[in-house]
Amino acid sequence: MRKIISLAVAVSMVVVLGQIGLASSFKILGTRPLGMGGAFVAVAEDAIAQYWNPAGFALQKGFDIQIPIGVGIETTEGLIDEVDDLGEIADKVGEIQAKQEAGEDLTPKLMREFTSSINELDDLNKAGLGLILDINAGLNIRYGNIGIGVINITELAADPSLDLDHIGLGGVDTDALDALRVDIGGLGPGDVEGLLSTAQGNIATNIANSLNDLGVAPTPGLENWDNQDIAEELVTAGVLVGLSDDEIAEVADKIAIVAGLAVLGSIEESGFSGNETNIRLNGIMLFEAPITYARELPWLKNLYVGGNFKFMYGMVGFAEFRVFEDEDLMESLYEDYNDNTKKSSTIGVDVGALYDLKENWKVRFGMVVRNLTYPSFSQPKEAKAAGLDKYVIEPQVRVGVAYWPLNFITLSADWDLTNNKTALQGYYSKMLSLGAEVNIFNRSWLNFALRGGFMDNLAESSGSMFTAGLGLNIFHFQLDFAGAVSTKTTRIADSQKFPTALIGSVGISVNF
Repeated sequence: MRKIISLAVAVSMVVVLGQIGLASSFKILGTRPLGMGGAFVAVAEDAIAQYWNPAGFALQKGFDIQIPIGVGIETTEGLIDEVDDLGEIADKVGEIQAKQEAGEDLTPKLMREFTSSINELDDLNKAGLGLILDINAGLNIRYGNIGIGVINITELAADPSLDLDHIGLGGVDTDALDALRVDIGGLGPGDVEGLLSTAQGNIATNIANSLNDLGVAPTPGLENWDNQDIAEELVTAGVLVGLSDDEIAEVADKIAIVAGLAVLGSIEESGFSGNETNIRLNGIMLFEAPITYARELPWLKNLYVGGNFKFMYGMVGFAEFRVFEDEDLMESLYEDYNDNTKKSSTIGVDVGALYDLKENWKVRFGMVVRNLTYPSFSQPKEAKAAGLDKYVIEPQVRVGVAYWPLNFITLSADWDLTNNKTALQGYYSKMLSLGAEVNIFNRSWLNFALRGGFMDNLAESSGSMFTAGLGLNIFHFQLDFAGAVSTKTTRIADSQKFPTALIGSVGISVNF
């Protein structure tokens, strides 16, 4: 639990203090869009349409300014459970090493806990397992059908990587049957079942667990023997030569300790010495300065188009934290990430279209293509040394539809047509969004809006999210709040439950 909290705080410190991050999936920028589940491509109202669909400027008159701020965090593929296990192993390694240095005896219970937990860590190397932190903000200004703005999109990913080569798994050179098999009258595997008491059977199970944790495999040609068979034969042999249950249990305890020491590297040189299990941070803080223009196409009624021509400036950062080295997590991540940055700039283009049938049919269709020019940003040299190439923001295509059954109710839906990469390697985003808004007073100078929505990432099995929001408009000054929470939860330290993803946003705006 302590290590998980430290990781989250460290990631936050890097973004807030180090001014670094990464952007590639379609972000939910703006408080009103978040409250409506991220379904805003066809709604495309207010100055925030500059991001969602610049064609929306062609349908608006007057002047407005919006300042949205949003923060989101998501853990993927069971990261919290895996990091919790990794933290427990790191603590056990420290405890074992301290006992060795002090000349104290290692208890079988400690060694069994250590060796059994090693086998639970395989999932740390799954593609798409990690943590993603999003921070976004904007200053969007619209006057009639033109606009300017500054948008910041920050995405930072924490990607754990487990080094199994220096844990000893699969590397222990032990011929189980040659070393442990004894002659008990020609009995084969499983033949001793029923000959042992309950207590003796439990001892055999403890021995089998130790052999499994050690990574022992059957001798070629004798694959019918598993470690449970070996353990039962050992216990039976002890009974036949007159050993008491306590004496047999003592032998089982020694096997557990030997297994743990082998994994640690006290017997084999492939233990934790030089282990490179790490948590890698990579991201970009991206600033966009768009100039927006939109208009109706004269040759096709009700079709509106718009675009952004934008200057883009990005700071890419990189850091690695070695889990089993004696380092302070927060200090190491912040200092390394802040030192390992690369700044670069480029030009980007967004285009959008709206087919507006609201007046007669109460419906509107929209489409937006962001980052049409494949803008790319350089990685720092440390990231290149780790095998990372330039970060390219690929085009994102999103379509939407909006429907107004009554003049104070809006229903909307969006769908990503592209499978969008994220800062976390192997994790993708392809969102389906549904939203609704009800305006209680629905006056230009006075309104109270209630919003709700639903989002689902079709590219991953990471669970869905429900969203909610509200807005208060008094004399053309508007204050908005919104939040989103995942339907999927994870458990920390076998007790506390937390959502796997949370998003919050606040926004202020002035419109005339």
